[in-house]
Amino acid sequence: MRGGGPSGAAPALRREPLLGPVAGFRRPALVAAACAAGGGAVVGAAVSRGPLAALAALAVALAGFFAVRRPLAGAYLLVAVVPVVSGLRRDLPVPGLRVSELIVAGLATLLLLTVETRRARPWTVFDWAALAYCAATLVLGGVAMLDRGAPITLEAVSTLAGPFQFLLLYRAVLTVVRTETERSRAFALVLLASVPVSLLALLQFAGVGGVGSMLDGLTGASGLALHSDEVGIIHRTTGVFPHWQMLAGYLFVIVVAALAALLSPVRGPLPGLVTAGIGLLAFGAMVSTGTFVTAFGVIGAAFVLGAWYGRLGRVVAGVGAVAAGALAVFGSLIAERVAFSFDTAPGADRPAFVPQSIDYRLDLWFDELLPAIAGRWMTGWGPDLPSGLSFEYTESMYLTLLFRGGVPLLLVYGLLMLALAGAAWRLAAGSGRGFDRMLGQTVVVLVALLAVLHLLEPYFVTSGLPHLVWILAALVLSALHDAPARRHAQ
Repeated sequence: MRGGGPSGAAPALRREPLLGPVAGFRRPALVAAACAAGGGAVVGAAVSRGPLAALAALAVALAGFFAVRRPLAGAYLLVAVVPVVSGLRRDLPVPGLRVSELIVAGLATLLLLTVETRRARPWTVFDWAALAYCAATLVLGGVAMLDRGAPITLEAVSTLAGPFQFLLLYRAVLTVVRTETERSRAFALVLLASVPVSLLALLQFAGVGGVGSMLDGLTGASGLALHSDEVGIIHRTTGVFPHWQMLAGYLFVIVVAALAALLSPVRGPLPGLVTAGIGLLAFGAMVSTGTFVTAFGVIGAAFVLGAWYGRLGRVVAGVGAVAAGALAVFGSLIAERVAFSFDTAPGADRPAFVPQSIDYRLDLWFDELLPAIAGRWMTGWGPDLPSGLSFEYTESMYLTLLFRGGVPLLLVYGLLMLALAGAAWRLAAGSGRGFDRMLGQTVVVLVALLAVLHLLEPYFVTSGLPHLVWILAALVLSALHDAPARRHAQ
C-alpha cells in the first residue's frame, strides 16, 4: 500500500488559516525600533530620492510590520519571491546588493529575531553542517587569499560570505513553517512562482516585443542570449537570470518537483492539471535555454521517480509525448545545438562522439585548472581564479569548491549534502506520511541528481537553484521536527 491511508490515499490536510494565526508582538522593543527605523527610511527616501523611493521604502516597512504580525505570510513571501528575483542584477535598487539579498537579510532576519523562544527549532546535524559550510567558505577562502597576498575586495568578501544568506533563508522558513498544511502550501508557492519565470523565458525565446532587452536590463545579461547566435545556435534564453545555465538550474528543480507531485500516489499540493501545466511550461522554458545536462537530468528524475512509485509505464509514455512536443516546438534550437556540440573542426583530435561542451571542459580542467591548483590542495586559491586562464569559470561545482577552500571545503560540502540526503531519506522511508513523504522523496532524488550535474556546472553557488534547494531543505527538516509530535498525538 502507498500513502498514508489504508487505500493509499493521503490523509486530508487540516484546514488552517491561509496566512496563519495573528501573532502578538513577540519582542515589542525590537518591533518599535524597527518601526522607527522604517519611518526614518521613508522620510529619508522622500527627501533624498523622491516620492517613488519613499513609496518603495514605505512598502518595505509595511511588509516587515505585516510579517511580524503574520510570520507565516513572511515565510511564504520568502519562498515565493526570493528564488525568482535572485537573478536580478546587483545594484538594483541598492548599490552593491541584490534584491534577493535585501529581502533575505531584512525579512528572514526579522522573522528569526522576533520568533518566540518556545517556537525556536533545535539545531540538527544538517543545521550544523550548513553552518560549517558557510563558515568554511568564508574562513578558508579568506585564508587562501591572505596566504597568496591577494587584496581583500568587496566582491571577494561578498562571494565568500554569500552562503550565509542561504542559511538565514533556511532557518527562517524552518522556524516559521511548521505543519504539513503549511509545508504543502509553501511547496505549491514554489511551483506557482515559477509560472512567470517560464512565461518570460518563452516570450524571450519567441522574440516577442522588447522582452529580451527588458530582461537584459534587469539581469545584467548584457546580450548574453545573443552570444549563441554568433556560434550558430538559435537564441538561447536567460529569462530572469543573467545566464542560461542559471535559468536551466532553477527550472530543473521546478520540473523535478512537479514530476514528484504528479507521479506520487498521494494528493499533491495543487490539482493534477495545474501541476502538469506548470511542469510543462517549466520544461519548455528549460529546453529554450539549450542546456542538455538539465534536460537529461529531468529524464533521469522521471525514471527514478517512476520506478520508486511503480509507474514506469506512465513515465515512458509521458517522456515520449513530451519529447515529441519539444522537438516540434524547439526542433530548430535542438538541431543546431546538437550540430554545434558534435561538429569537429578540421585537424581537431576530439572523438566525434564527444560533445564540444564536454571536450572543452576536459581540456580546461586537466590542462589549466588542475595544474593551477597544484600545491594548494589543502588551502585553495580563494573566490577568484588565477589570471591567464583561457576561461574565467571552472564549469564544475567540485572544482569551484576546490579553488575556494581546497579539499577541506570540498569535504564540508560533501557532509552538507549527505546530511540533507539523510534527512530526506528518513522522511521518505518512514518518518513522513502523505505529502511529507513525497517531499522527502523529491529531495532525495534532487540531491542524487545534483551530485552528477555538479560535475559539469556549479549550480549550487549560482542563483535560483540553490535558493530552491535550501527552501526544500527547510521543509524537509520542518517535517522531521513535526514527526515525533504527530506520532505522539496519534
